[in-house]
Amino acid sequence: MRIFGICRVRDEMDLIGVTIAYHLGVGIDRVLVMDNGSSDGTREVLEHLERTAEVGVIRDRGPFRSGTMTTRLARWAHEEGADWVLPFDADEFWFAPRGDLREVLAESGAGALRVGLVNFVQRRDRVRSQPDAFLTMSRRVPAPVGTPKSHEQLVEEGRIAFVEGAYPPKWACRSTAEVVYGPGSHGVLGAPGPVVDAEGLVILHAPLRSRAALEAKVVSGQRVIDAGFEGHNSWHLRRWRRLAAEGGLEAEWNANSWADDVLDVYGSPHPLVVDRLLADTLAPFVAR
Repeated sequence: MRIFGICRVRDEMDLIGVTIAYHLGVGIDRVLVMDNGSSDGTREVLEHLERTAEVGVIRDRGPFRSGTMTTRLARWAHEEGADWVLPFDADEFWFAPRGDLREVLAESGAGALRVGLVNFVQRRDRVRSQPDAFLTMSRRVPAPVGTPKSHEQLVEEGRIAFVEGAYPPKWACRSTAEVVYGPGSHGVLGAPGPVVDAEGLVILHAPLRSRAALEAKVVSGQRVIDAGFEGHNSWHLRRWRRLAAEGGLEAEWNANSWADDVLDVYGSPHPLVVDRLLADTLAPFVAR
């Protein structure tokens, strides 16, 4: 059984090395990456990994079309002999809480597995994006609030922070030439078999790893606007673009980062729980 990870990146120099090393370390056989016009040193990191690890890289400087890009990577994986394809962003980490990722996939009879995400929250004084930023992402909400469909409304109404909302699942899929991934890998078509909820898999998510990462999302917001994204697709990126123009980014960072074990959600304290799973899981790869 060959498991391929696929990943789209742009300007992720501080974390892409950790992300790829982690996934190769937990049982993924090969990682295929699309670099969508990085200019911060990500390209050089990927070139090094391409020479020294089971990593393949292609480059696309075109507009941001996440579903089309992920589909292209998944079909490339199929051409290289993948049995399973696992899509992830540079800040997402596939994790098997009770065992081995390869065992979970080997024992599954599904064509595709729906996998939930857990958002981890960064400490408020983490200004810059560096590999060790993962080590201070040691808090999370007690339980996600709302549903993926209600997430946007709850945030826009100021009732919750972005990191508190229920995040849409992602999909592990058996390899096929007909697969089609939706935006953000939050949907998949063409799975060769039944689609079921995954038992024994979760994705650890580090959505806002620093204040600088939030500011970088503002640039991404303009990219999704230029690409014509509307409605629920990438609404959070468009929101952060708008807040930056309105001078509201400081309050947004306070709402989505922790100090004294709480979020400052637009003046209202929202308690968090201590959870070092992400930090402890990634610590060996950060040190490496």
